[in-house]
Amino acid sequence: MRSLFIDCPTGLSGDLILAGLIDLGVPISVIEESLFLVGLKNSFSIKAVESKSFGLRGLRLFVKSLETSKSERSWSDIRHLILNSDLSSKVRSN
Repeated sequence: MRSLFIDCPTGLSGDLILAGLIDLGVPISVIEESLFLVGLKNSFSIKAVESKSFGLRGLRLFVKSLETSKSERSWSDIRHLILNSDLSSKVRSN
C-alpha cells in the first residue's frame, strides 16, 4: 500500500488536487470511471495541460460541464448520487 500525505493548511481546490494526482501518474480514466459509476457519464470533460508559472512546471486541469441544465447540485443531491451508485460499498460508506 502506498500513502500520500497532502499538507495544505491554507486549503486546496479540487482541480489542484486532481491535477497533482494526474501529474503523479494517476490516469485521467481512473477519475472519469469513478464519476461514471456515480451516474455522470457524458456530463463532463476533463483535460490536463502542462503549464509553467513563475518557473514551476505542473499540470493545469480543465473540467467542463456538458450538462444542458444550469442547476447546481446540493449536498443531498450529491449524497443521493453516491449512495445509489455502482461504487463499492466501502467507497459509498466512506
